[in-house]
Parts: sequence; C-alpha cells; structure tokens
Amino acid sequence: MGSRTLSLRTVDRHVRPLRDVDESLRAGEYLSRARRGDPHAPDPLTPVPRSEELRAFHNLDRYVFGADAFPVSSRTLRRIVYSEYEPIDNYGYEELPRHDISFSGLVANYQNRALNYMFAPLVLQRLADLPAKAVGRYRTMSLADLFTWTQQSIYGDLHARKPHPSELRRNLQRLYARHLEGIAIAPRPGTPPDAQALARHELVALAADLRRDLRTPPHDVQTQAHLEALQDEVARTLSARAMVPVRP
Repeated sequence: MGSRTLSLRTVDRHVRPLRDVDESLRAGEYLSRARRGDPHAPDPLTPVPRSEELRAFHNLDRYVFGADAFPVSSRTLRRIVYSEYEPIDNYGYEELPRHDISFSGLVANYQNRALNYMFAPLVLQRLADLPAKAVGRYRTMSLADLFTWTQQSIYGDLHARKPHPSELRRNLQRLYARHLEGIAIAPRPGTPPDAQALARHELVALAADLRRDLRTPPHDVQTQAHLEALQDEVARTLSARAMVPVRP
C-alpha cells in the first residue's frame, strides 16, 4: 500500500480563522491600565461600541456558524486520511478505528468551543451588567443581542423556510439547541436569570419555526427526520420544569 501522508494541514487552511475568533467577542468593555490621576487617562472601563461587537459577530457567522462557513471540497475530504508511513524506529504502530478523519467532528469541536465561550456564565454576567454602564453617548451590545444574533446565524435557514441540507448545519443546530436547553432549564452556576429567560424565548421561537417548516413539504428524508427530532427535543425542554438558581 502506498504512503498516505496528507495531514490536517489541508483542513487547517479552512479552520485557521477560528482559533482567535471567540476572542473577538469580548462581552463588551475595554480595560484601561492607566493609573488614577494620570493626565488624559480614560475611565477604567469603556464599553465597546455595538458596531464593533456586531463586526466581531459577523466573523463568527462567516467562519464558524454560517451555512457556508466551511467550503471544503469533496476531493479534499477524500484525501484527508491518516498516514500509513511510520519511521523505522517506531515499532508501536497502532491501527486507528477509521482510515479517514471526521471533518464533521472537527468542525463540531470548533463550534462547540465558540459556543461554550460565548455562553459562559461570566460572559453572560458581563453582558447583563453592561446596560447600567453604557448610558448617554455609549451604545453597546446587550444580552439580547447575543441570543438574537446567534439564533439568526444558526437557525436563519429554518426561519426562512429553507432548511440547509448539510450534515454540518444539522449538527450545529442540534448542538445549539442543547446549549439553549441547558441555559433554560439547568443553567451553570452564575448564569443570570435574564439569560435563562432569553434562552427559553429563543426556544419558543425555534419551536414556531419548526412547526411551520414541517407544514411546508416536501423535504428529503434526512431533513424531515432532523426537523422532527429537533421539534421533539425542543418540546420536551419547553414542557420541563426549569431549575432557577438562587443567589444568596
């Protein structure tokens, strides 16, 4: 058998922008290191303009969550395999369960990492507190913006009644539904109550989109099954009892 040496470098060209993209959504404040009393020193905290936060989110949509975020050709996917070559001094060769690399799994890991950062309790707390600081000439991102922008990015095709027939898209939609479900009924400690309310709000909106989409056939079997499974999962969450965190 010939040497199959194509490594993850091929994939890296497509996912490289993701490595820093979750750092571009910083939940809204610049921190000054100036000392009190320094001439012309700004306030210690300055809200990031909403236009900058929206530009950062557009990067997330383009490179992480959008339907066309990973334009990898089928030929590239056919070439992503592990290497059969091992150095002569390596006698510990172990055959892998798969001869290829799961591109969908690789993408899901990046997407999940971004969502975990964006919806971490500390980030949600900072966004919830921003309106009290961003008054007057300041206009910055809100907690509602985070949920609204993410909902549109991930479920926009369902809202437009045009489900995207992609495995990557289906996986992301199920992944984000589980993030919303967790925030709504079993939030991590420190999650603001407003975030719980917004998560439930978005699940209600998603349920409405799914009901409408399922009444608008025809869909291929896989898309139909995806919509039905997502609808059942959302319905179970909305009928569950929420666990409301109690603050001391």
